[in-house]
Amino acid sequence: MTMFLAVLKVPTKDKDLVHSVIFRHEADGIEALCSILQSQPFIIVDEYYNYRDGSSDSPSARFNKQMILNVDDIAKYHVIKDAPQK
Repeated sequence: MTMFLAVLKVPTKDKDLVHSVIFRHEADGIEALCSILQSQPFIIVDEYYNYRDGSSDSPSARFNKQMILNVDDIAKYHVIKDAPQK
């Protein structure tokens, strides 16, 4: 499982133009995710939120929920790191 950051081509609920999603997927790296995105119109991912716990200046990722991403809405994506456990 790999953690990715995707920038979507849809506005946020607050009408911000840049909408990014942090997600974990079973794809083993960026090339594998690219192949999956080319063959499926939707993917199921584990969504994560960034948060600061007060003990560090660095944000951490916390599992939020599973979600379905429409691959047509993804403008770009990149690998963040190996995914933490739920």
